[in-house]
Amino acid sequence: MAGPAATIELEGLAETRQRILQLPDRIQKRCMSKAVRAGGALFVKAAKRNAPRLTGLFKRSLAQRVKSYQAGKVVVSITGQQNTVKNRRKLRRGRGGISGRGDLVPIHFVEENTKPHRIPKEGRGMLILRNRSGGRVLVYSVVHHPGTRGQHPIRRAADSQAGAAAQEFAKKLAIEVDAEVAKLAVGG
Repeated sequence: MAGPAATIELEGLAETRQRILQLPDRIQKRCMSKAVRAGGALFVKAAKRNAPRLTGLFKRSLAQRVKSYQAGKVVVSITGQQNTVKNRRKLRRGRGGISGRGDLVPIHFVEENTKPHRIPKEGRGMLILRNRSGGRVLVYSVVHHPGTRGQHPIRRAADSQAGAAAQEFAKKLAIEVDAEVAKLAVGG
């Protein structure tokens, strides 16, 4: 299930649009990718500011990926979670993530609300839970999870940075188009 996407339409870029359409396709794609990356970087920074700070593992997993479709005519920025996190070594053993093993908490557990639910035992074993200090061991056959309220770091970032991202995109696109036109003018 895909979440809501932020779509921004820019007006007043007619001159830049005409100039970029006169450039070769590969240069158009490069200019658009750089501009979209610059605008999307604001979303990533805001999402990291909004991320919960229990261990920092979730925050470090947030990143941006820029993809182009239709031979570079459509370029999108996707802000989400990486599969792996750099600097995982910084976590002390037994800290962070699911089960305290340093596994990443999936983004939908943080972004969206979770309803109260039962967590049954798996197979014939029992659920063993430790408190945060690692001392007392509790054994359960079933756990009743109370549910959680989503913290919405991605949604809040999109709401707060939409205008600034559009301005950054337009500014970067104009700079990149000017740079590419200058390169072509001198024969580069």
